[in-house]
Amino acid sequence: MRILFILLILTIVVLVHEIGHYVVARALGCRVSKIQIFFGKIFSIKPNPRPDGRPSWRDTEYAIGWLPLGGVTVYEDQPLPYEHVDEQGNKIMVTPPGRSWYYSNKPAWARLLIAIAGVSFNLLTAVAILAAIVFTTDYEITPYVANRDGMYFSSLAQLAGFRNGDIPLRADNRPLHYLTDDEINEMLNAKTVTVLRNHTDTLDISIPASLKSVYKSSRRDPNAYFMVYQSKAGSQQPVVHVTITARQSARLIADMVINQVKGVVYSMAGAMGLKARYTIPFSHDSYRVCVLSSMHAHPFLTTLASFSIGLFVLNLIPIYPLDGGAAAFCIYEMVAHRRPSRRFQNIVGMIGTIVIIIIFWILPLIV
Repeated sequence: MRILFILLILTIVVLVHEIGHYVVARALGCRVSKIQIFFGKIFSIKPNPRPDGRPSWRDTEYAIGWLPLGGVTVYEDQPLPYEHVDEQGNKIMVTPPGRSWYYSNKPAWARLLIAIAGVSFNLLTAVAILAAIVFTTDYEITPYVANRDGMYFSSLAQLAGFRNGDIPLRADNRPLHYLTDDEINEMLNAKTVTVLRNHTDTLDISIPASLKSVYKSSRRDPNAYFMVYQSKAGSQQPVVHVTITARQSARLIADMVINQVKGVVYSMAGAMGLKARYTIPFSHDSYRVCVLSSMHAHPFLTTLASFSIGLFVLNLIPIYPLDGGAAAFCIYEMVAHRRPSRRFQNIVGMIGTIVIIIIFWILPLIV
């Protein structure tokens, strides 16, 4: 069952990737000869072209293969010169006429857009999924003042003057409401934090600069917290439904995308035998906890977003024939004002294919 689950995810991710290439290529006037999901063709369909010869979706062969290691989009390109024998028996080289829809006849900037279209669609897919999760999450959060057990503080925070059971009220006279990264930063950046102690006494606690620096440098350690909700046995933590702002939503989406990109990069480095490990920065942020809970409730969408980001990162590697390699050729052409020859690109493509096989297939097996 898990194999079918992963296969379905891969199918969607690769399909979105190839559709990205197809849509942008067609929008820029290229004729697409073939679009295929997976390798080793097992099924294909080829509609009849338009009678007037104009480029359309009918020019494309649509195919699916059996080996789930990627896909391919083939653009119609300038045919190579060929040898022709004329009526007098003379051998002459014939260069077929150029067409406006040939891929190689497009300017470098257009081919660059086509090259990065697939990864762009994958990234947009992941962002859209994560945005949908963020915007549909029910943010049930316990306000500081509603938790009668107060907060549980780290040893460093207690050295600064906090006590377990304290309820934060204000940071430099700015009201505090919920346990979030923003409010913790407000407390750490404040000169004084006002707390309610024993539900009767209001105290001002001075915040030393050292507390902020230690907290910032230890975010990867789950035990290096500043404070967490305290809940004694049998007690209930009342919750309220909170609506977060657009800025907070954007930050959550950006944090999740960036963390997943970093996770993929470090995983790839580990697969190549490099000593690299990435741990998502730890946080007790109530908003993030709610989003993570919502992500766990939608494993299909969460996995689809992760795989989309994985393909985005993989294909950006500047090794031809990956999209990053094709984009590198276009950028070189835009800077140097000359185009690498087809022969050179073919040689680089063969070398790149060998490198990809070694890095992603052989090394993970022997390291």
